[in-house]
Amino acid sequence: MGAIENYLSPVKDEGQVYIYFAKYFDGKEIYEYDNEGNHLKFKDVIQSHTKYFGLIGNGMKMYWDISTGIFHLGKNEYTIKISSEDEVANYLGIDKDLITFKNAHTDSMINGGTIQDIGSNIIDAYFVGFKMNYKSLFIQILFGIPVTGTDRRPFFGIRISNKQDKLYNVELLGLNGDNKMKFSKNEILLKDGKSSVTELYFN
Repeated sequence: MGAIENYLSPVKDEGQVYIYFAKYFDGKEIYEYDNEGNHLKFKDVIQSHTKYFGLIGNGMKMYWDISTGIFHLGKNEYTIKISSEDEVANYLGIDKDLITFKNAHTDSMINGGTIQDIGSNIIDAYFVGFKMNYKSLFIQILFGIPVTGTDRRPFFGIRISNKQDKLYNVELLGLNGDNKMKFSKNEILLKDGKSSVTELYFN
């Protein structure tokens, strides 16, 4: 069995411990890197064919069910509830654009007035998710995994915007098993059509 079958990154030794993957409606699975290290560019993922989209690495598989907005982590399922006093955002039947990126840095030093790199790029965090428009509301939801620094808790980053001034509740909900409960909750007050960002964490 190769690295992928064990939910490991084929390029872990090159400093990338997670890779993205997509599973199409027809059952085909594609990966950012295959077991031989060949790279698939994100632009080549057929988003309209994608049922599941997520990350594998460190023996774990975590992914979004794109149509429902449900996030799968092992055997547990979660969703982000976004609501105002008069409505709850719906994920079903809404077109979504996939998102994945990495935060990284390069160690460097100043020598003789010039900046010199003293190492390769170091990945600090991995992100995977989607964005969508629901009525007049723009929603972007990402699952993030920090891998450097002191706080390495995974989290959900939510960005929303609306043309109206409005108060929204954003909640992380467990949907099954012992996780069938509310985790963290924040309020977002939108003003002047500007977007606002918050983060939700597992308890």
